[in-house]
Amino acid sequence: MNNKSNKPQIHLNELISKLRSEDEKSIKSTNRFKIFYFVFGAVYALVFIFHFVFDEDNSWTDSLSGFFYVLAWITFALLFRKANKEYRQIDYSLPTILMLRKAAQRYKLFQPKLTIAIGAVLLINIASSLNKVEIPMTHEAISDIIQFQIIFVIAITASFIIGVLVWRKRQKPIRDNALALIDELEN
Repeated sequence: MNNKSNKPQIHLNELISKLRSEDEKSIKSTNRFKIFYFVFGAVYALVFIFHFVFDEDNSWTDSLSGFFYVLAWITFALLFRKANKEYRQIDYSLPTILMLRKAAQRYKLFQPKLTIAIGAVLLINIASSLNKVEIPMTHEAISDIIQFQIIFVIAITASFIIGVLVWRKRQKPIRDNALALIDELEN
């Protein structure tokens, strides 16, 4: 009788193949998002500048809102550009343990860059809320802002949950296998 655990055998070549496949998907998706956000940010910046310069009814809230939108889109574009660059620089020829550690880190759910993305989402929230501000504030404007906040929180929460579910299905198994292989190789 075999005393080994019932864990499925993890093969390095199979894991590297899965890593390459997932990394290729990530290269393609980060490149698409990078392009989208740079184009969208540039178009919105032009609209913002045009609106700021030529619209006599432009309020300070409209200007601030536009600035925050542009800042958020550019932040997302830069995040995706950095991520795309990191995926393109992955080196599978590194020593096995180092390559596996980098893969495990890369597919960790919560990473420092998430705080920057959350900041950009908050900028979008602030910008969208400023669009609803009226001076003097009316009950209707306050109601609109509250309704928007409820919808925004629901949408962001749903997006986060979907993101976690996708991570659990696609990246977590790769990360878990990388960590198990690291453990196996070190012990």
